[in-house]
Amino acid sequence: MPAFDLPANMIDSLAAMIVSLNAVAAESNVPGDQGAGRTYFFGSGKCATCHMVSGEGSAVGPDLSGVARELTVDQIREALLQPAARIAPGYEAVTAKLRSGETVRGFERSRTKYDVVIQDLLGKVHPLSLDAVTMIDAGQRQSLMPALKADGAEVQNLVAFLSGLTGVKLNAAVPARNDASGGIDFARILNPKPGDWLTYNGDLSGNRYSPLTQVNRENVNKLSLQWAFSIPLWRQFLP
Repeated sequence: MPAFDLPANMIDSLAAMIVSLNAVAAESNVPGDQGAGRTYFFGSGKCATCHMVSGEGSAVGPDLSGVARELTVDQIREALLQPAARIAPGYEAVTAKLRSGETVRGFERSRTKYDVVIQDLLGKVHPLSLDAVTMIDAGQRQSLMPALKADGAEVQNLVAFLSGLTGVKLNAAVPARNDASGGIDFARILNPKPGDWLTYNGDLSGNRYSPLTQVNRENVNKLSLQWAFSIPLWRQFLP
């Protein structure tokens, strides 16, 4: 590549332009009406039927609460208009065909030598023994999200709304944990009522034992998995 004899101000402008191409949406000045974009997201656009933002919506697809810190503006626009071009890890469509003749279509959440867990398009989790599965068809890379069909203003407003999502914000109205008006008093943690599970380990002894009797040896076999969470991009942290 040859050197370019350019004025300093032009070099600065060129460098700024190149940097901006890689800036995440949160660091960009995106035109559009964020309020109208939010209304479209939770309303006629039906985006919230699959995606969640700050606890609102459905968790079938990726949570978008912090998408502006993960993608550039162009990547957000591409995800809306060409969803198959960049599929979030863990959200490629799979179809499991069972020996019973049934099929389960959705996202593969985990797999071992013995079983596979698939989350269907309604969010229900299906733990399946591989003995009951005849085939898992991943097919070609495809997204279950349809391409956005909206006019130019709606697209721009939606991009502006998503470009402002920098993470779940704390609610200033929530009282501090030592405030008498909310939280759990330490005296209650120290002397819990029978059956209370007030800390991660149950109580201060940390034995994770509950004296509740609704689940016992007679009905424990009726328990089933209701929810699972797949950590995004976990493979990149493997040695």
